Amino acid sequence: MMIVILSVAGIVYHTGLAVFHLSFGRLFQWNRQLRKIDPINRSIMPVMNWCLIFVFGMAAIWFGYYACNAGANGTTTHILVFLTAFWLVRSILQPIYFGMSGKSLVFLMIFILGTLIPGSLLVITLNA
Repeated sequence: MMIVILSVAGIVYHTGLAVFHLSFGRLFQWNRQLRKIDPINRSIMPVMNWCLIFVFGMAAIWFGYYACNAGANGTTTHILVFLTAFWLVRSILQPIYFGMSGKSLVFLMIFILGTLIPGSLLVITLNA
């Protein structure tokens, strides 16, 4: 049962982040703000954002697959390690680049949750 709960949490979490990232251009006024920097950096921001949207979408799909086909194998373990490490690194980078303001701490908690979802599934998978 815990595998299903964590898998659904992973689907919701990563789908939510993909949708949130779809709004970045409007939210951060990229049409206006990115004009202030050189063309290479102006292009890098939306390209990186689209790549993150893709990764989050694939993670959401993978959590759906995992819920339906739960079982320890090399691929599932490697994906869980990758997702846990990804969110752990993102959690570490949050206070370094965004400080410890209230808003930054909210995002830090969101990223720690992102670490705990696949990390918990990893522990369950390895102990199965």
